[in-house]
Amino acid sequence: MKKIILVALLMTLLVTGCGKKEDKGNTDKKDENAVNEKDQNVKSFEDQTIEGILISDFNLNFVDNITDIYAKVKNTTEEDKRVEQINIVLTDKDGKEVNTMFYLGRTIKAGEEIQVQSSITGNVATSTKVNYEIQF
Repeated sequence: MKKIILVALLMTLLVTGCGKKEDKGNTDKKDENAVNEKDQNVKSFEDQTIEGILISDFNLNFVDNITDIYAKVKNTTEEDKRVEQINIVLTDKDGKEVNTMFYLGRTIKAGEEIQVQSSITGNVATSTKVNYEIQF
């Protein structure tokens, strides 16, 4: 009799998962908040064209004391262009400037679009303005 009760108790515990109830509503809420926190670390800027080179989808993503900088660079002209680097000047709300760059060192064919990336230590994702200078 004791064996039957023990087996029944063990089976009940296995089937019910030891009485632990998973609250999926809270898990979904946490995931949603994590996405929102991540989005707060990403900042995008308007597209700019300089001498036929379009810089678009420029955005900053700050995580773990590193700001990753991403952009698309497109040659909008009808001829190939050699681009050595794109100097970037980021300005915050107080007028403080931080300089960095995208090094390309390559020829961008007419109509070609490429993805570029750079990183800088510290949080420059609070920048309010970006300017570029292209070195051909």
